[in-house]
Amino acid sequence: MGWKREFTYAELQAATDGFSDENCLSVGGLGPTFRGQLENKLKIIVKQLKNTSQGQKSFDLEVHVLSRAVLSRARHANVVMLLGSCVEGSHMLLVYEYACNGQSSTPLSWTDRIKIALGISRGLHYLHENNIIHGDIKPKNILLNHDFAPLLGGFGLARKHYKTDHFSKDKIDATSAYSAPEHAESGKLSTKTDVYSFGMVLLELITGQRTKDKTLGKKCLVGWAKPLLKERKYLQLVNPKIGNSHDFHQLLGIVQVIEQCLSKNPKKRLSMDQVVSALEGVTGRKSCCATSESSPVQSYLVPCKSTITCSQSHYRIIEQATLSKEVIKNYMVRPFPLASRSSTSSSAVEKSHRITTAKAERRIQLCYGEMLN
Repeated sequence: MGWKREFTYAELQAATDGFSDENCLSVGGLGPTFRGQLENKLKIIVKQLKNTSQGQKSFDLEVHVLSRAVLSRARHANVVMLLGSCVEGSHMLLVYEYACNGQSSTPLSWTDRIKIALGISRGLHYLHENNIIHGDIKPKNILLNHDFAPLLGGFGLARKHYKTDHFSKDKIDATSAYSAPEHAESGKLSTKTDVYSFGMVLLELITGQRTKDKTLGKKCLVGWAKPLLKERKYLQLVNPKIGNSHDFHQLLGIVQVIEQCLSKNPKKRLSMDQVVSALEGVTGRKSCCATSESSPVQSYLVPCKSTITCSQSHYRIIEQATLSKEVIKNYMVRPFPLASRSSTSSSAVEKSHRITTAKAERRIQLCYGEMLN
């Protein structure tokens, strides 16, 4: 279902109870957003754009460019559907489908978080395939339907681009904590600035931390997370509310995606088709806990119940293993190759540690082979 109709201002005013505070969902830089219900009982979301040059540009883009280039085609499951618009006097309004679970700030299980991450990546990849830079990827612009499937919205800063030129010619003020470094410096948008912003959202989904969280002190989220990523202390990244319900092997793959999405160098970041392939590779395979009891992986990751509850010592060995990023560059179609470890010490303790680590690495590699084949 694509472009539908022109709404009257009176119709939308009635649907939102006069744009009441009670129906106000959020207030953004371009104007407030309301929930409403039409006379036919159809629930909608109404974005009321400010009568400014930026508001006009956003309206024109969504109605005359996005609706034709993307939203009016065969509908994508992870892109919010534009139902129509309203222009009367100084009023400019956009009408979207309603997402019943609201924004992605709702408490989520590990499975829901991974589902949301994969859905967002697919929606964003769809936009990039249609030469659209979103420009404002953040939780406020991610809506959830009844079964927590994400819908990508918030196209106020979106721009048309051409595959021969990955940068939009327009400059946009970069004030969001989700903005890529080069966006903050130059104001230019690109497909790779979208990738960086996606990496920030993915990091938030895993950690449960906001970009600016009081619990982080003076550090921003990236400043807090990067040392943990560098030292491979991945378990410390996971939101405590998730507990042991997360799949550790999914976590290992996801943190690699996060690291490459958040690279300072745009050229080193993944493209969204690579992100989609990587996340599908990670989430589309069974956990090691689903292997048979005779599996060497199962014997290594013990004790295992319905969820991974391996001992901290086992986790520590896993975290010491050096995971190669080549797997993501190759769309995650191979087992994770592991870098060899070296040591000049001849002590019995260190020799024993090397043997233990080598066994752990071989078992992890086998585990990924089973998961990714």
